[in-house]
Amino acid sequence: MRSRSIMVLGLTLVAIASQCLFVNSAFGQALQLRVVTQDGTAMRAGDMPRFYRVAELNAGTVVEVIGESNGWAKVVYPKGIDAYVEADRVEKVNDKTLRLTRESALLAPSELLGASGSWCALFESPLPVGTELELKEEIAGIGGKVSKYLVTTPRKPQVSAQARGFVLSTSLRDATEAEAARYLASTGAPMPRPVDQPVDTPVTPIPGNQAERPVTQPQVPAPSPTPQTSVDPVDTSLLSPINTDPLPPVVRQPETAQPSDQTNAPLGTNAQPTEPATQQEMIALTINQLNASFDQLRAMPRDKMDAGLEEMLAECRRSAAALSNEPSLVAGINQRIAWLELRIKLRDQRLELERALADADKRQAELATRVKAWQDQRSYTLIGRLLPSTLYDGNRLPLMYRIEAIEGPGLQRTVGYIVPGATDDLKRHTGAVVGVIGSTRFDQALGVRIVTPSRVDFLETP
Repeated sequence: MRSRSIMVLGLTLVAIASQCLFVNSAFGQALQLRVVTQDGTAMRAGDMPRFYRVAELNAGTVVEVIGESNGWAKVVYPKGIDAYVEADRVEKVNDKTLRLTRESALLAPSELLGASGSWCALFESPLPVGTELELKEEIAGIGGKVSKYLVTTPRKPQVSAQARGFVLSTSLRDATEAEAARYLASTGAPMPRPVDQPVDTPVTPIPGNQAERPVTQPQVPAPSPTPQTSVDPVDTSLLSPINTDPLPPVVRQPETAQPSDQTNAPLGTNAQPTEPATQQEMIALTINQLNASFDQLRAMPRDKMDAGLEEMLAECRRSAAALSNEPSLVAGINQRIAWLELRIKLRDQRLELERALADADKRQAELATRVKAWQDQRSYTLIGRLLPSTLYDGNRLPLMYRIEAIEGPGLQRTVGYIVPGATDDLKRHTGAVVGVIGSTRFDQALGVRIVTPSRVDFLETP
């Protein structure tokens, strides 16, 4: 009887343990939500800084992470950001609807260059023929012919794929429970919960002679085997180039691409991260498109223009390389390249100077705080920075050292002079912050005190 009870108890504990593991696995399927940590965080079209910026995210924005690549978080495309589709891949159903006639992964929009600079695929896999898209705007190309359409980004369950952008992982933190709950409530998604658990049936003692009855072990529901996740490989092959108008942009020749054995490797192997699949090779802008984008950049506020200088420089270099057989056009592009390089250099110098001034302001404020503390601790006649005097150098006029106030950068206010004694060696301490105690007299012509020191404390060395 006792051995049977121990056996039943052990089996019950095994069942409970398996149920607990099953609940944990259910919770493990929860969304991975993270939060943007600072304003102006860039979401790019790919997992490298060279990919163009799609949008800027504000601090506190909650994003759903669906993968990691090269130090970048792959996030679900935020609502409110549209996409482009090539005109030769769709047909008009009506004034508000387009239908794909050829597969398309759509194009992530360039925040800086708009339709002309948008070339990177928005979906990892193309959307199938027949997918309907909501039309928002027609984009005219060369000769006024429509080259692209601006459409509302399709989302699940309308399409099975997931549009994605890329954000630096270091710019994100884990979402709190409250932030996750608000996000899920705004999207209408249910909170993750465990699956239904099997109901335990109490064991009823069997009457009669227990020794003559076999012990019936309760049926313990076996935990469901964990399904193996099948991962569709990402097709990184390039599709055929798009047919263009009589004045097409020059197609950039792809760099020698080496076939990779890991292109279709499943997740969990040592496959290297790949760039997002593209519908077409990146193309060089035409001269008209380049001029329009350049003028648009110059008209932006300084902070926006500074952020887009490298992108514009890259497009100018791409166009110059594509038009190498047109020296007159290349000469004009090179002028813009020189202007952009100069702006980048000036921007970097300005930012470096601003950082240096900010550091100097911080150090000056800290020093002023310490000077006040020194003054409170001891009654100094003068406190300031010991500096040589230009005029009172001991040649034609007596030797005196100037004491400059500790106030702020760019301010050089003399608060007094000290007359060194015969044994005082102050020259090697110039630049130090000193506290001076001694007898004073006020000089009417200079308008400051002249101190004959009895004591000089060196409070901070240069």
